[in-house]
Amino acid sequence: MINKIYAKLRLLKRGWFLKAAGIVYPASVRIQTPRQTLDEIRRVISARMPGAYLRFGDGEVNILHGLGSMEQNSNAAMSKEMKQSFCLTGPGIIKSLMIHSDRFGKSEGMGPGTHWNTDEWAERLLSRCFEYFIGEKIYSHAALAYAAVYDQKYALDFLKFLKSLNPIFVGNGQYQPQLLERLFGKTVFIPTPPKDAYLNINQIENQTVQAIKQRARPFDVVVMALGPTSNILQMRLITKHRLPVFLFDYGSLLSAFAGNISRVWMAPEGVSQINWEELLLNV
Repeated sequence: MINKIYAKLRLLKRGWFLKAAGIVYPASVRIQTPRQTLDEIRRVISARMPGAYLRFGDGEVNILHGLGSMEQNSNAAMSKEMKQSFCLTGPGIIKSLMIHSDRFGKSEGMGPGTHWNTDEWAERLLSRCFEYFIGEKIYSHAALAYAAVYDQKYALDFLKFLKSLNPIFVGNGQYQPQLLERLFGKTVFIPTPPKDAYLNINQIENQTVQAIKQRARPFDVVVMALGPTSNILQMRLITKHRLPVFLFDYGSLLSAFAGNISRVWMAPEGVSQINWEELLLNV
């Protein structure tokens, strides 16, 4: 009982309030916009500050609690490492969460299927992991994907910036090397399984560390697209290896560039049909 009281006092001190019916968040709890998120990522990279852009959605929160996700079956070891990923903090750590909603903040164009959730859904997701965001800004989980549809000039500028860094790419082995070269230049490609990548996490980690060390750059960037396993690989690279790198979770935007239009936000209603090939040509 005493421990519960102390826990509540710590939450109150930091501006978080509890009710018997559940958690009630103060008005100051808001999500950063896609532009604010990408601006912060660019600032950290330009300052050559080691860090990571971590994307947490409902799948990652499920794994945190010992459940599985669409791309990854969970187990006790993965759940433990996902918790360590949620615990990451520091000047270069940019943690995002899938809570764009009327309550926490949304951008123009967001709606059902396009990066927006109901208040109830968003509040429930945050309630399952809020302790890892106390005192932290919550960044946009869909920053680059949103910009590519609704803020294309800005998105192209960011994509060109990313390409200029010639980042290492770690992700789904089904992506064509030609696509990756158009996005990231001639670079190192570390292929991973399209599903359950965590089963190969030790090998992926070793290959990534080796690639970073072989390039021997004063500061490097690694782009990742391997589902929930991205967060765990980021955590391992930050806590175990302490290399001068920034780790960027690219997300499902790569699928759109690959021609796999599988999500509503890739072809939303009310928006002129997006020519993903043309957008890619301009990067």
